[in-house]
Amino acid sequence: MRAERGGWYADQLARLLLLVAALGVGAYLAYGYLVGPPDAQSELRQLNPGWTIEKPRHMGLSLSDGSGPELFINGDDAGPLRLQRLDCAQLMPAFPSWLRLPPGRTIGCLQMGQTPPFTQVLNHRTDMPITELWSRHFEPHLDELQLPYWGGSTGGGTDGPASSTPGRKYRSMSYGVDPAPGTAGPQVGLMAFYLRNETVLVITLRPPPRP
Repeated sequence: MRAERGGWYADQLARLLLLVAALGVGAYLAYGYLVGPPDAQSELRQLNPGWTIEKPRHMGLSLSDGSGPELFINGDDAGPLRLQRLDCAQLMPAFPSWLRLPPGRTIGCLQMGQTPPFTQVLNHRTDMPITELWSRHFEPHLDELQLPYWGGSTGGGTDGPASSTPGRKYRSMSYGVDPAPGTAGPQVGLMAFYLRNETVLVITLRPPPRP
């Protein structure tokens, strides 16, 4: 009789443990469904409390830490990465040979990541309109070298100098350029948008995927 009672209690305890486990898993899944996956921008903020990270009205994310000029990155590069300002002189040697800056001035550079290889970003400002920046400065050289690229521009309407095309502020572009097939090197991101009377060019060097 005692053996039967012991078996009954053991059976009831096992059922109770299974019920508790099921409830716990259900609560976890419900929380994940309601809250959703971690937001990439939130992850970037959490790892960089000294930086102010905002989503401006134009493209990309705005970054500032009080130690230098405001910088911009492509929003697709956000995530659990540490930010650190970088001397642009250290970044230039990593440029592919085809990548040349248009006339203008370089604002600043940044590296993103936990460990090497890092994603590296350069911000440059120019008076060159966005359509001209792509169709005359970048595209012909890429076509000549037969490098694979993709992307496009948005905004429509007339594009041109700031003084004669006030509606151009809505135009932007975003392209990605792969290294030549069979060669190693970074993927290059080219993003541009208008900020006041200038074109902001954001160049991103993304390390090749690890084998």
